[in-house]
Amino acid sequence: MNLGIVDEELYWARTETNFLYRNEGDVDGDGEVEFSDATNFAGVSGQSEESDQANRFFLSGLYRMDQASPSNPSTMAQLSTADHRGTGLSFAGVWFDYDEDGWEDLYVASDFGISPIYHNNGDGTFTVMTKELDMDLSGTGMGAHAGDWDGDGDLDLCHSNFGPNYLWENDGGKSFEERRADLGFRDVGGAGSFVAVNWACQLFDYDLDGDLDIFFGVGRINRFTAYNNNTLYRNEGDTDGDGVLDFVDISGEIGLRGGFSGNKTMGASIFDFDGDGDLDILLGNSDRSPQLFSNNAVEETGRHWLKVQLKGRATEADPFQRLWEREYSNSFGTGCLVIVTLEDGHELRQHVYAGSGFLGGNEPTVHFGLDDDDSVESIEVKWSTGITQVVRNVQADQTIVMEEPTSLIFILFEIGLHQYVNWFLYAIFVVALLSVAGLSIYRAKNS
Repeated sequence: MNLGIVDEELYWARTETNFLYRNEGDVDGDGEVEFSDATNFAGVSGQSEESDQANRFFLSGLYRMDQASPSNPSTMAQLSTADHRGTGLSFAGVWFDYDEDGWEDLYVASDFGISPIYHNNGDGTFTVMTKELDMDLSGTGMGAHAGDWDGDGDLDLCHSNFGPNYLWENDGGKSFEERRADLGFRDVGGAGSFVAVNWACQLFDYDLDGDLDIFFGVGRINRFTAYNNNTLYRNEGDTDGDGVLDFVDISGEIGLRGGFSGNKTMGASIFDFDGDGDLDILLGNSDRSPQLFSNNAVEETGRHWLKVQLKGRATEADPFQRLWEREYSNSFGTGCLVIVTLEDGHELRQHVYAGSGFLGGNEPTVHFGLDDDDSVESIEVKWSTGITQVVRNVQADQTIVMEEPTSLIFILFEIGLHQYVNWFLYAIFVVALLSVAGLSIYRAKNS
């Protein structure tokens, strides 16, 4: 919940609470899904609804919105809180497994103060870890997204602000370090000396070279702030050999910058609109109609790609499930991790998200740029049930549908594990049975 700014010049605001609703399914059989409030049980409430910060006046450095833009509004306009749960003035949340323990953790982009991060304890509860992970940095959080932009195997975090954006680099799940200055990110949004008001935040491989690039949707908030332009930063790797990645703003050269007049882009969707294998951008503007930008990376570079679409079985009837203790993953595999291993052993990792940035929602498919590789060694899916599924020797330039294994597969495996000595004959029996039953592990989407 976000009450935001009540007065643009005087800045009246207050802390608020977050809400987490659990999908209980169709409990009473009336054909409608029921939700229950799990906020307090899970421990992700943020601040109390009866906060003693209510309507507190805050102003740092006598800053007014009708004066020249400050160098960093994120540190000048903030609500103080006694803990590290943030202000509760939340704009976006991103679920991602920062420590690779198999449970999705929660980061909440919050305005006027600290944006908290919660560790999933695996029992339905969460522990706030903002201070322990060195992330207690005040900001004006608008959007958030996670991805492995440095290719070290863990998920890093992008956080958009009114002012400098934060680029949190994950150190193996032990801590995060804010690296925007080292990575080459400017504090302005293409309008000279003006501070950018950043909303959307997206990580994707726009040029198919195998690493993640970063897009920010930008736009002014009122008549006192200048027009800004959207920005796309290309990940060029470590070009100067200093051990730090180099990102370059290429918005102008690829046609994403709309001139000084700009737009107020608050949300963005990244998806393959024309089905040619590269990712296009749909911008949701609050001051004009949506804009669709078509990407021609496949045509221009000849690089390869691979899309992986997950199909969970949570909504399917399964007569064998009562014999198997695990639940199934959701229909789109949201929250699952997909790992693509290239022929040289290098791994590309992506989570499946239901939303991204601020007011953004992408197609429920993970997309990998493969550069010059025309095939991959393997695709590994870590389902939310804890099951790992692997397929090998997959050709590039196609969409692969990975279907969650049914409980029958695991029941047969356990029977064989405990009852059969001749595994070779039993394996032939299982494969034949699954073929007759029409149960597949994966398939090409166009097959």
